[in-house]
Amino acid sequence: TITAFCCVKDGIEFIEAWLENTRQADAIVVQDGGSTDGTIDILLEEMKKNPDSTMLLLQKENNEKFKWNEEVIRNQCLGIFKTDWVLLQDVDELIEDKFWDWFRKTDHNKDVEKIGYYIGHKNLWLNNDLFRIDGSWYPDLTLRLFKNHRGFFWVGAEHASLWHMGGIC
Repeated sequence: TITAFCCVKDGIEFIEAWLENTRQADAIVVQDGGSTDGTIDILLEEMKKNPDSTMLLLQKENNEKFKWNEEVIRNQCLGIFKTDWVLLQDVDELIEDKFWDWFRKTDHNKDVEKIGYYIGHKNLWLNNDLFRIDGSWYPDLTLRLFKNHRGFFWVGAEHASLWHMGGIC
């Protein structure tokens, strides 16, 4: 099973595309940092449509966009994921549609040593229809998919990176 996880603040231009991209997940968890642009309304509507799989967490602090402490926020969420795997994305990042077929068809228990995967993603740029695929923007292989409850944690207030108890991944 898999949870799609995202932190967002004022992501109205991307949230619908992100939700569409992640609806195949068993659970969707979104940490909102005080959106005022309608993002929360879209997420609340999604929760009405899919109450068993969607969770919205509202941050009480109203930090400036991109100025919240990613390490603290993301690590707070680690304890609430109930699935076997967690897929981390930003609201302006989409994974390839073929990811879902691969995830469902792969026996992840076959190789018990695999506790994480580097997953390519597309960065939305300015709007839902324009993908940034030049230079290092694509496929931007980042540790995005990891086994839940296996010693992972985030380090770094800005652009937090995922670490494992054994060291950086």
